[in-house]
Amino acid sequence: MIELTETGRRLILAALRSASTQIGLHVLSDDGFSEPKNERYARIDAGPESWVSTDTKIAGPTVEFMFSAPVGMVSGWFVADSSGEPLFVDRFKRPYDFSQFGGRLRVLPAFEITPVQVEE
Repeated sequence: MIELTETGRRLILAALRSASTQIGLHVLSDDGFSEPKNERYARIDAGPESWVSTDTKIAGPTVEFMFSAPVGMVSGWFVADSSGEPLFVDRFKRPYDFSQFGGRLRVLPAFEITPVQVEE
C-alpha cells in the first residue's frame, strides 16, 4: 500500500493512461530481479484505457501468463513503460512454484492507496 494525495493519484493514473505499458512477471534469482526464460512467456500489453482508479486502488487489466515449460519460482509482477523499463514492482505474498512444470498464472496488477490529506 502506498500513500498518495489526490493529485498524486491523478498523476499516476494519467501517466499510466498516456503511455504504452506492459505487464510482466519476475522470478526468484540470485540477482534479485529476473524475468522467466521460456519460449511461451512474454510481457502482456496493457492499453491506456485499461487502467482504472478509485479512491483506494489503481488497477490494470487481469492478464494470464502461460508457460510451456518450467520457469522457476514466480515471485511477483511488474509494470514496464514503452522502453521496457520497470515502473512498479510488486511481490506475491508467497511465490508460485513453476520449477517442475509449465502452467498458467492469472494476475490482476493493482496497488492499494491510502488517501493522504495535505494541510495548507
